[in-house]
Amino acid sequence: TCLYGRPAGDKEPEADWIRFMRLKCEDPHDHGESGLPNMKTCRRAMRQTIELLKPDILLAEARSAPSVIEVGNQLGVPVVTLIQFWHSVMQPVEESWDALHKRPIDRQWIDHAGVQTLKQSQAIVANSEFVAEVLTEVVGQRPAAVVYPPVDAAEAVCVGAPPVPEREYVTCPSVQRLKGSLIFLELARKNPDIKFLL
Repeated sequence: TCLYGRPAGDKEPEADWIRFMRLKCEDPHDHGESGLPNMKTCRRAMRQTIELLKPDILLAEARSAPSVIEVGNQLGVPVVTLIQFWHSVMQPVEESWDALHKRPIDRQWIDHAGVQTLKQSQAIVANSEFVAEVLTEVVGQRPAAVVYPPVDAAEAVCVGAPPVPEREYVTCPSVQRLKGSLIFLELARKNPDIKFLL
């Protein structure tokens, strides 16, 4: 959940990050019923790690942003937050998903506390123009940058897949309701001549 910007020296670049990830979940006696680590323990470990590493900058992803921003601001370390989609700006309910695709966005589905936390970040980075548009409307400021995920489309093709006209099935990449699985099932029902694979 947190990276640092100093050169790693003779260590592998990920060594300190991996150590940090293990550090925040080390205390087996401090887990709640869910099996997840206590947030107070995580913040304490994060703070200790940041104090030890003395980073120039912290990078937080959306779900970890509140903790990283809080600790970063306490220690005077600038935080850049990467927002991949709607985490930290919309409430985690299905209606929020629908609200994202309508303009203006219905304010009742906005996670106002999350937005206020994001505003404490020194910079926000979006991973697409769509996310940048949502952040501009919801947070009230355009992200500092849009950085698309480093995906090489040529390498993302299934090895040995036949050409498109010869492919046998239409598939659904996710069975989550929010990602369209019900639409996928309805398409399959209305198109019995096409093979659908879930």
